[in-house]
Amino acid sequence: MEALRNLSPTMQVALGVLLVVQLLLMALGLRDLLRRSTGELVGGMKWPWALLIVVGNTIGPIIYFAVARKPLPFDTAAGDTSTGSVTDRAQAAAELLYGASDSEADGAGGPR
Repeated sequence: MEALRNLSPTMQVALGVLLVVQLLLMALGLRDLLRRSTGELVGGMKWPWALLIVVGNTIGPIIYFAVARKPLPFDTAAGDTSTGSVTDRAQAAAELLYGASDSEADGAGGPR
């Protein structure tokens, strides 16, 4: 404890910020790990990733977020329009976010 008191105030603040960042990364990593099924993780087991998050200090949760999580498949029913034109994809994204426009809901189509 005496060694911490001998540090400059700037170093004490920097150390405090790093501690908060480490604890935040650990909490977010464990929260994400608990919410995922084992099928969504590389290796299919949770305990090694939990151990890495807790014991790995700051780098453990970063490795977890970068490596452990399998990418989620893009659901074609939710609007995968990657084969359409840019305009079609933009329209599909707008409809997904905001719903169908009034003109489409009325069946009129086209601009107002």
